[in-house]
Amino acid sequence: MDGGYAYSGYLYNPQFTIQSVLIVKTDSLGNTIFTSQIEIPNETELLIYPNPTSDILNFNLPIELDGNNVTITVYDALGSEKSLLKYDKLSSKQYQFDCSSLPNGLYSISMQTEEKRYWQKFVVLH
Repeated sequence: MDGGYAYSGYLYNPQFTIQSVLIVKTDSLGNTIFTSQIEIPNETELLIYPNPTSDILNFNLPIELDGNNVTITVYDALGSEKSLLKYDKLSSKQYQFDCSSLPNGLYSISMQTEEKRYWQKFVVLH
């Protein structure tokens, strides 16, 4: 008789590029038959700081974006576009966005290439 699969854990750190999920297979008595750790590339996160911010938001781009064309968009909490920046052939890993003209609130920043999209939420507090 089969006991099924159990989700056993989730390890996450936004400073790393890998997330891990631990899956456990058991029999009907709860005995472990096997375990498997699945590593999932963290392709949706950006390292941004400080968060919250009052003026300048710094962000580090994932290394694989080097040399790519990137569109960076900032949205407010309602999904309205507040800023659109386009970069051709990125040559740096660190960029800044001036938030001083944005009102207090929750925002998200999105970075889109031809192949991937990265995003992160941030707060503006003056």
